Amino acid sequence: MNNNLFHIDVRANTLHIPEIRMQAKKLLEESLLNATPDILNRQKELPTFITLEYGTYSGLMGEARSCYEFGFFYAAVSLICIAAEKFAIELSPKKKGDQSKRLILLKDTNIIAPKHYEKLGKISRVRDKYMHPKKIEEADEKKDALEAISLFNEVIQERFFDKYEIRDGIIFEKNTNQAIKIIVP
Repeated sequence: MNNNLFHIDVRANTLHIPEIRMQAKKLLEESLLNATPDILNRQKELPTFITLEYGTYSGLMGEARSCYEFGFFYAAVSLICIAAEKFAIELSPKKKGDQSKRLILLKDTNIIAPKHYEKLGKISRVRDKYMHPKKIEEADEKKDALEAISLFNEVIQERFFDKYEIRDGIIFEKNTNQAIKIIVP
C-alpha cells in the first residue's frame, strides 16, 4: 500500500453550486458518450435470459448485469454472487446457514438439479476468490464476472426450459400445455 497517495471525493460538498453542477453534468454526459461503444460491446457479451421464477435475486441479477455493462466488474462479481445466494435462500426450506449446506439440501431434496448444484457451487467458488483472496493479482475480475453471470444465467434458463416451452411467441407450461399469462414486474 502506498501511503503517499490519497483518494478524495468532494462532489457532495460542491454539486449544490450551479456552475460546478453544470460542469459536472457536462463531464458526465461526455464520459457516458465516450463509454457507449464499450458498454454496447459488454452488453453483447452477456447471455440473454428468461425466467418465471421472480424473486429478490432477479433484481440483483439485473444490477449485476448493469455493473458488468458499465465496467464495474468487482461490483458485478459481488452482486451476482449475492443473487445466487438469494436464489438458493428463496428456494430453500432452511433459510439460515451456509450456502454450501443450503445447496446440498436443495440438491438432495431435488429442488435443484445436480447440474445446477455444480453451477451454483462454481459461483460460490468465484465469491470465495474475492471475499477471501490469497493474491489479488490472480483475479481477472472481468472474466470472473462474465463467468459467474453466465453460470447463474444458465441455471435460470435451464430451470425455465425444464418447465416451459415457447411456441409462436407464447409460453406454454409443458405439463399442462396451458399458455402462461405474463406479468411484467
